[in-house]
This record gives sequence, C-alpha cells and structure tokens, in this order.
Amino acid sequence: MARILKLGEMLVQDNRITQAQLEKALERQRRSGGTLGTNLTELGLITEIELLEYLSKQLGVRSVDLTETSLDPDVVSLVPPDIVVKFRVIPLEKSARRLSVAMADPTNFFLLDALKRNEWNVTRAAKTLDINRVTLHKMIKRYNMQRTQAN
Repeated sequence: MARILKLGEMLVQDNRITQAQLEKALERQRRSGGTLGTNLTELGLITEIELLEYLSKQLGVRSVDLTETSLDPDVVSLVPPDIVVKFRVIPLEKSARRLSVAMADPTNFFLLDALKRNEWNVTRAAKTLDINRVTLHKMIKRYNMQRTQAN
C-alpha cells in the first residue's frame, strides 16, 4: 500500500514551496497552533484555493466551489441547522442511499473516524493520522468532539 504524502511533502514535491518555507510554517504551527494549511496561507506561501486543491488530492475527496453550485432546499433541510453550524457542512445532493456534503474542513471527518477506529485513544489516533498528540487534542477541542459521537 502506497504511503499517503503529508500536505507539506506534497507542496515541496510539486515545488510550490521550499523545504525552508515548510520548516518555517511548521515552526509557526508548533508555536501558535492551528493546522499546517492555515499557517501556510497566513504566511502567504499558498492561497486558500491552493490549500483546498491539495487537501482534496491528499484526502481523496472532491473540492466544490459553492459559489457555482445551486443547492436544493429539500436536500439542505435534511441536515439540522445545529449540525450544519457545528461541523460546518452543507448538504449538496442526495441519491437513494447517500447524502453528499461539502465540508469546510474535511479533516474533521477523518479525525473523527480515526478516533472511533482507535476507541478514542488519542495516542493511537494521532499515529494513525500522522500528527502529534498536542495537535490532535487541540483539534478535538476545536471541533467539540466527545466520545459519545463514537457510537
């Protein structure tokens, strides 16, 4: 099975940023928190659009421009407003057995899935996600995730 490249590795490999720029963003992330992507955009090293394109490629999900998407009110109403706000999701389309949603941060889904698969053991989940435990704890707090969501 091929190893999934980290965001920073992908950007360096594509010559979008240099190794030195990546290290600068990682150091800023260690000091200030946040995601690597947020730090890269705040430093002006990549745009938000580029970040979304790379995250889409890395996570294997499609990127959607909501400014060019018409939404069906019946589909939008399938997700309660509090869930839309809490998880920053927008229902896009519904087929017979599937609801497709746009997510402001698709790593939220992968984070929750990793926690569930590792029975909410943060150390194991962090290894699965290839991030450090402190970052994972911050993400859990940011998304207000609780063990009851694992059920």
